[in-house]
Amino acid sequence: MTYVSVGANGRVSDGGVFGASTLSRALDEGWLNIPPPTQLPNSEKTLPHVILGDEAFPLKPYLIRPYPRRELNHAHKIFNYRLSRARRLIENVFGIMAATWRIFGNKIAIQPDKVETITLATCVLHNYLLAKKQICPNIVIQQIQDNPQVANGMGGLAVIPRPHTLNAKTVRDELCHYVNNEGAVGWQEEMI
Repeated sequence: MTYVSVGANGRVSDGGVFGASTLSRALDEGWLNIPPPTQLPNSEKTLPHVILGDEAFPLKPYLIRPYPRRELNHAHKIFNYRLSRARRLIENVFGIMAATWRIFGNKIAIQPDKVETITLATCVLHNYLLAKKQICPNIVIQQIQDNPQVANGMGGLAVIPRPHTLNAKTVRDELCHYVNNEGAVGWQEEMI
């Protein structure tokens, strides 16, 4: 599933844009056909799928954000780093879009409603061309082939979620425990 939201005022935070989106409402009200919680790789633990956010987002059972800086122990620092690493791959999509569609390389000097239409159209065209293998972000593909951990910095947890009975702090704490134990990767200690 792909969800694109375009047209929010630039002064609104990412968390504010998400909070006002139809996706947020659909998740809160359980309208989406989201897969059930899944057992984590190399673990007995079963957790819901989550969306990864930064500090601007609220903490919800399906929306995981970093631990606040004021309460960071070593395990929290590793979790925050792994969360950031997973989010970086997603952030790279914007760079790939700008490199593919030159219109995004400069200020677009047209009416805002037309910018929304252009942005949505390029998202559709981009996904269509990717599906038809007419364009390919080679650098991302190479990184994934060289190291599957790059593709899912948190072991496949970047899937859109279903509301779950665990509270948000418990989900984040369980994911933190996982990335510091059975989901640990050799390089994470060097990054802190």
